[in-house]
Amino acid sequence: MRLITIIRTVGLAAIAIAAFVVAVALRPPQPDAPMSSASAVTKALAEADLNELTADSAPKQQVVNGWVARDLLAINARQNDSLLELAAREPDQRQAWLMLLAVLAICWWGALTWPASAFAATTDSAASVPDDAGTEAATLLPPPPPPPPSPPPSELFIDPRPTTANP
Repeated sequence: MRLITIIRTVGLAAIAIAAFVVAVALRPPQPDAPMSSASAVTKALAEADLNELTADSAPKQQVVNGWVARDLLAINARQNDSLLELAAREPDQRQAWLMLLAVLAICWWGALTWPASAFAATTDSAASVPDDAGTEAATLLPPPPPPPPSPPPSELFIDPRPTTANP
């Protein structure tokens, strides 16, 4: 097995372990049991029904309805407070860290699979790099293709005026 393959495998395994640790260790704390307000709402509405039975005039009904509104608004305020507490907690940073590890894995893979000839001599001098069999092979970049021939000067400019022949 080539050394580069071993290095690639060990590096990618280390990145995979780091991704697992990030996914498990950076998990935000679990929220407390959600506050159930169903029982509080049921209690407030039951009290309203009992109070409506004793309200025999419009002003008394208005007072009962005000009490119910007050009770329901208090329940709503407690729910909003619990939502604000949840929002104020530390945000989940796992996605950012996992993205960073994914980019690191792609860069690690690309750096170790990039052909050696790409890093070979960029000048006209020859460089020898061992190939897979362990022998040295000259790795010169092929010369660039020659430029296309330029057209003759007479074809560069075409006179748009019609030509007439003298008889």
